[in-house]
Amino acid sequence: MNRMWKWTCLFLLVLGMAAPAAAGTIEEWAAAIEARDAGMARAGSLRAELLSRAGEGTPVDLWRRVVRGEGSPEALAADALALVDHIFPGGDPSRWEEVKGFWLPADVPVSLAALDAVFHGAAALLLMEDDRAPWLARSLVEALAASDRGRTVAFRTAPAEVRALLEELAVQAPPPPVGGWPSGTALGNLPFAHAVSGWITETRATMQNMTFLNAFGVPVGGGGAYAWDRERGRLYRVLDSEDRKLWLFYDD
Repeated sequence: MNRMWKWTCLFLLVLGMAAPAAAGTIEEWAAAIEARDAGMARAGSLRAELLSRAGEGTPVDLWRRVVRGEGSPEALAADALALVDHIFPGGDPSRWEEVKGFWLPADVPVSLAALDAVFHGAAALLLMEDDRAPWLARSLVEALAASDRGRTVAFRTAPAEVRALLEELAVQAPPPPVGGWPSGTALGNLPFAHAVSGWITETRATMQNMTFLNAFGVPVGGGGAYAWDRERGRLYRVLDSEDRKLWLFYDD
């Protein structure tokens, strides 16, 4: 009995010492969640303000200005948000899997330009001097991360700039989502999208570990109509048997 009493006392002592620390941790987490919810709620007003100031032009014009960094952070964020509203159904990046097609005659895949709109927009927002901006940036990135395919294409293998952006979001708009931001291999640089340029065989694209896109410009597993060299930032048409009868060209 004495031995059991000793173990009981020891357990109660440890529990008493741990309780204040646990309570403090829970209180801090609750406060962080409350701040996050308040910040996200205020982000909507900034989004409306910026959209009212978006520049003129076609979607491909907006995309070019955004990826080239032409303008102030506010102007870039406004153009990126206008692009998000144009590309994603309902302006919701979580619906990335529904985005398809090309901007013609520029030959730019819209699914990849959509990723640029989110990440370039978030980067511009993080440079703004407005305390609502980091939360609006987070709302864009968090919505995209809610897409299963979006996580695979845009986060599991992501440009180094995306990694840096997620680290900055953790500082300016904490805490990270439950389970943390998706992580994986760093590869290539922004932008994601490029105009189609040149031709390549499926064999060579496979040997160089390129990502294939289908005829709608959407990344797919296996072969496809287009090959995306993520490391070099190039996009090629894949030669079929009829193309090979005419000519073979690979643009290094």
